[in-house]
Amino acid sequence: MNDTNTREDKVKCAFAMYPDTNNLYAASDYRLFFTPHEADAYAQKLADKNVQEFTKDGDGGLTATGIVTDPAKEPETAKETDVKEPDVKEPEAVKEPEAEKKTAAKKSNSPKNK
Repeated sequence: MNDTNTREDKVKCAFAMYPDTNNLYAASDYRLFFTPHEADAYAQKLADKNVQEFTKDGDGGLTATGIVTDPAKEPETAKETDVKEPDVKEPEAVKEPEAEKKTAAKKSNSPKNK
């Protein structure tokens, strides 16, 4: 293929090479895939992450069905019943260890502090 071929030309050629295939998915750099998942995974590496689906018509023509999003990539919406409040515990008072109390008492009674 030469550089003047369009995406549609490349898709027509691929359908001719794979006559049993009815759908192809094209990334923005014209690379073709048999499944939308593969096309979407590849397209995530590109600046333009869109994938277009092409369907073979019965008369040998093409139908471009627009931009495809992989259903596995679509964000899920959380239901109100699914949201749980985090458990927040009040901080406990910090207890001073016995060893530190004795050291503090010795320092206050030492002759240097008087």
